[in-house]
Amino acid sequence: MAADGERSAKVIIDAHAHLGRGEAGSEDILQTGITPEMIVGPAREAGIDRTVVFQVTISDYRIGNQEIADAVGRYPDDLIGFARLNPTHGEAEAILRKAAEAGLVGLKLHHGCDEFGLDDPRVGRTVGMAGELGMPVIFHSMGAVAELSRLARQFPGTAIIFGHFAGMWNWRDMYHCMELVEQLPNVYLETSANLLSRLIREAALRVPDRVLF
Repeated sequence: MAADGERSAKVIIDAHAHLGRGEAGSEDILQTGITPEMIVGPAREAGIDRTVVFQVTISDYRIGNQEIADAVGRYPDDLIGFARLNPTHGEAEAILRKAAEAGLVGLKLHHGCDEFGLDDPRVGRTVGMAGELGMPVIFHSMGAVAELSRLARQFPGTAIIFGHFAGMWNWRDMYHCMELVEQLPNVYLETSANLLSRLIREAALRVPDRVLF
């Protein structure tokens, strides 16, 4: 047990949480009205030291990125802020650079919500730029393991996080992900919304330094 005034060496991080007001009029409770306090309060109660947060899906990600930066500013010891953008929009690089300047340290890309192809060259440019800025990129990996593996090989200087560890119960893709982590030093697995606890445990045993919870 740590002595009084001495911080434990173990830091528990939740690597995937959404935050933001969302679009006015939306009825999706997973994409609207999520305040910083709704993240920080339960995390503290559960013994989680820090939480990675990125914005909900909205039409103007510049507004959402500022909302994330403001939340991190209010709770700098609790929240780790990631930016979000659509890499196929013309201002993507400027948005990413501004987010980095605002103190956001990673990037979330969601090809499903924003309807872009992962093999689009503009995605590659954004991923490469994120690596140059020292920002890891988390993707929604369900059904996209092959495309993300190509990006990881093409941009070895960018940390690529497979959000949801291939997703739900797709055990074949999960095994593929584990093999990729063993081959590529820039690939990480994040386990939210994954239902196969046995394979999560196997991944944690095989590649313990690259599984995020």
